[in-house]
Amino acid sequence: MIKKKENVKRLSILLCLVMVLSVFGPTNQIVKAATSLNKSSIKVAIGAKEQVKVTGTSKKATWKSANKSIATVDEKGYVKGIKKGTTKVYATVSGKKYTCTVKVESVSMSSKSKTVSVGSSFTLKLNGNTQKVSWTSSNSKIASVSSSGKVKGVVAGKTTITAKVDNKKFTCAVTVKKKSAKSELDDILTAVKKAYGNDYKPQTSLSKDMLSEVVGLKSNLYDAVVAEVPMLSFNVDTFIAVHPVAGKKDEVEKALVKYKKYLEEDAHQYPMNMPKVKASKVVTVGDYVFFIMLGKSNDTEENEGKLLSFYEKQNAIAIEAIKKVLNK
Repeated sequence: MIKKKENVKRLSILLCLVMVLSVFGPTNQIVKAATSLNKSSIKVAIGAKEQVKVTGTSKKATWKSANKSIATVDEKGYVKGIKKGTTKVYATVSGKKYTCTVKVESVSMSSKSKTVSVGSSFTLKLNGNTQKVSWTSSNSKIASVSSSGKVKGVVAGKTTITAKVDNKKFTCAVTVKKKSAKSELDDILTAVKKAYGNDYKPQTSLSKDMLSEVVGLKSNLYDAVVAEVPMLSFNVDTFIAVHPVAGKKDEVEKALVKYKKYLEEDAHQYPMNMPKVKASKVVTVGDYVFFIMLGKSNDTEENEGKLLSFYEKQNAIAIEAIKKVLNK
């Protein structure tokens, strides 16, 4: 009798477990997603296409446009812009209609003509376009254009930027102007300082009066200048960049060569500076004339020839930086 009661008790517990598992256990039921359109509204350019899809069903949809003069739609849901305006396209599945609002926009270049300075940039856009754009420059040596429509001036001149979409072309006439001499000199000074880093020693700018009295550069010889010298007298590092006025380049060169000779004579007071002074350069690059005496010092080498070569290589760092800025 006791054994029979134990069996009944075990059976009851087992039935309870089965009921619990049936209520809270895993299920194999699949919840189907509701049928809908993947887009409730779209923008499409005139002549361009964009697809709208029915999701949540494998049944075939019937497509229709409310206004075919604005936008058409084919059996696969591809909507094509016909003219500017707003309409709707419908997908009917098993008697139920699903709607997508369509706005058709005309495509135009954000600018038909643009002027930019060498080294500067701007971005062109195709207004009203939602399709992938192919950008090209008729002369990338004058102005380049990226895949996103960013145009950068390279050298002075004129070129045409073209945007192509669905075999349609849109253009912008671009004029690249040379930078002002002052702006270009600022770029040059920045590039030279960056090239030398902590080895760039000049810290004081020379005034026009000092340029005239010490260097021999009269103000009527140039329209833009950068001139920096060290604060300490025993340090000779100097950088002078001059944009001569028309017809005065030779006079500027002569003045800087004369200044170099003056420094060589003065260097006798500080013999340790003589190799660096002798290695200083008067260089013409493009429309500019430079006096360069920059770079690391060498206090260990005693051979004058090797020292001269060392300082010439130091000055070459500035020349290379200048040429990069001026694209020379």
